[in-house]
Amino acid sequence: KALCPFHAEKTPSFMVSQPKQIFHCFGCGAGGDVVSFLMKHETLSFNEAMQVIAKKAGIKIGEFAFDKDRSEKREKLLTINREAANFFIKNLHDSEAAGMYLRKRGIEDVSLQGFSIGYAPSKRDGLMKYLKKTGFSDSLIKDAGLIVSDEKGSRDVFRGRIIFPIYNYQNDIVAFGGRVLDDALPKYLNSPETELFKKGETLFALNLAKEEIRKKGYAILVEGYLDTIICHQYGFKNTVAPLGTALTLKQLQRLKPLAKKIVLVFDSDAAGVAAAKRSLEILSQCNFRAKILLL
Repeated sequence: KALCPFHAEKTPSFMVSQPKQIFHCFGCGAGGDVVSFLMKHETLSFNEAMQVIAKKAGIKIGEFAFDKDRSEKREKLLTINREAANFFIKNLHDSEAAGMYLRKRGIEDVSLQGFSIGYAPSKRDGLMKYLKKTGFSDSLIKDAGLIVSDEKGSRDVFRGRIIFPIYNYQNDIVAFGGRVLDDALPKYLNSPETELFKKGETLFALNLAKEEIRKKGYAILVEGYLDTIICHQYGFKNTVAPLGTALTLKQLQRLKPLAKKIVLVFDSDAAGVAAAKRSLEILSQCNFRAKILLL
């Protein structure tokens, strides 16, 4: 018996039957087995839920050869992203300018750690050399969206930028966002789309905000990385952000199992107002109750 993870309650009405291997909430009516629980709680597909459960139980699931190759490639990409994040974090500690910029923006040490914030040095191929030395091939580094080719050969995608790792729902790093320290353009840069990362399907900080969104019954939607981080830092831990794009249906589908209410907090300039209006249209299509918070 426990408090239901799918709706807010003070008296436990969520029951798990071990002999029957099922759960049921007598408050909101949610019910099913271990697979449907994980699908609902973590917004996973059936196959994804099965993979997570099998891994926890130490059971190897047979796969078609194509799926096996894809699964192995995915694991390699996740590993390379973790290694890249470690590189960026180390470089943040070594960069006085990057540290000063973040302090100026009000980012505290607890947020640096909680969001794994890093820094990409201005060097042309610093990350590429580090990853190759670690044992990764050029083709895998490119597939992870960490290097691109130009007339001089291969170079790092992110250079001279504060780095914000982008996590999926399951706490895996799937991409990165970078911000310049000055007014150079583009101000923000995201990883290109990869096998792991689809920009229009991902919300920044949803991995950290999901439980708080479910608990509070609404999500706060802001515009960018730093807005999100500052909100979390000051206790508004149900805050997420789209990745520099207009809000999409697929991003809202990620929020639907958690809450049906959204508070939009955008800048009060013309661009912010326009973004809020666009978001309201798509929110109403998805039957969310939306409010705009004017600063």
